[in-house]
Amino acid sequence: MRKYFVLFMILGACWWGCDENEIAIYQETPRLNFYYSGGVVFVDTDYVKQHTEKELIVVIALQGEPLEEGRTFCVTAQPADSVTEMTDVVLADSYVFPAGKYRDSIRVTVRRPSRPTLTTPQTRASLAFDPSNPAHEFEPGKIEDQSYTIDASFYLPQPMSWNNSFWGLYSTAKYMFMMDCLGNSFQDSWNNWERVNEVRLAYEEYCADPAHEELLDDEGNPIVFPKN
Repeated sequence: MRKYFVLFMILGACWWGCDENEIAIYQETPRLNFYYSGGVVFVDTDYVKQHTEKELIVVIALQGEPLEEGRTFCVTAQPADSVTEMTDVVLADSYVFPAGKYRDSIRVTVRRPSRPTLTTPQTRASLAFDPSNPAHEFEPGKIEDQSYTIDASFYLPQPMSWNNSFWGLYSTAKYMFMMDCLGNSFQDSWNNWERVNEVRLAYEEYCADPAHEELLDDEGNPIVFPKN
């Protein structure tokens, strides 16, 4: 019986200690954590409409009791790793976490990657709180939630109705020139020789200009438009 009593005392002490630690967390100063964000993908319709920037919503969570008045916090963008190209992110100098909320969101601007790709993601950045900024009024929260990775891609896969008989092998450079020439993203009605000849002649004029160089496909070879 005595050993059971000792065991209950130990378990009770552990439970009480855990409970005290949990309470202590909420008694500390309010802290912020990244809660959720997504990624950004630029597609062919964005290219036609000359959309080079998109807004991304980043959700921030408060650790602790709601604030009685708003506090300022700062966010910075850093490379996510040493291999992947860094996403170009535009951030405000500072943000304000409002009073009375456990979660809020900020809007950041993500710029389109410089080159199109056939895969996603293409570029990556790590958003992080910036306690070194004098305007930042929060102490660090959970270590694992002090940064958040966001991705951006300029994604131009081959259109579903692409016809090699008319357009030859697909490449992102070829498709971008076609959209520049025809003023739209790919349409089924483009699969005819009238359209092909229109684009081919426009490309011949493009290459005849000394200011322009041949466009290269995704394998590094000059693009070619078929002749009927």
